[in-house]
Amino acid sequence: NGNLTAEDTRTRSDKVWSSVFKGQVEGADLASLAAQIGLKGITPGTGTIDFDMTTANGLGAATGSVTVKMDSLKIENFNFDKLGEEADALITVPKDTQKFVTDSLHKDATIFSIVTAKAKVAAGEMRINGLKLSNNAGDLTVNGELNAQDGSYQMSGDLHLVKPKDFPVLKIKRSSGMTDYKIDTAEVEQYIIK
Repeated sequence: NGNLTAEDTRTRSDKVWSSVFKGQVEGADLASLAAQIGLKGITPGTGTIDFDMTTANGLGAATGSVTVKMDSLKIENFNFDKLGEEADALITVPKDTQKFVTDSLHKDATIFSIVTAKAKVAAGEMRINGLKLSNNAGDLTVNGELNAQDGSYQMSGDLHLVKPKDFPVLKIKRSSGMTDYKIDTAEVEQYIIK
């Protein structure tokens, strides 16, 4: 759903049709798109999709670029808003820092108010070259890959918390085959020791 403005240029060479399709969808229902792809645990709002795609012999062979800007994105079981405060309150390093961080993240969802994504598309796979998520608690920058055909993905990113001021950047990884986020906790442990 949304308002589509597009330009399609088709050519034929050696009995093969190719097409350049570029344009924009304003007011796109990104939650419906996420559901169609099979993404779970995220609820995007509405947004704008800019695209510049080239196809040969159908959409399965599409290549090009996509930029998405959305008004909000809710990520379930990823509440980083209080993570820095909880780590700052600790006086000793927990026995299992990974579990401490994971439990802190799972307390609620995070809603990002500023969301932009840039991606390259080729043969049903999307390479995310910069997903930037922001809210009052901090910023998350993510890179990764998404297979639109089977919904599989792998992502990694850097989480920058606003408070406490000297809290370290967290390195986060997640893939569709993982049961949870993997976070490099060495920096958190060093922060707690201080």
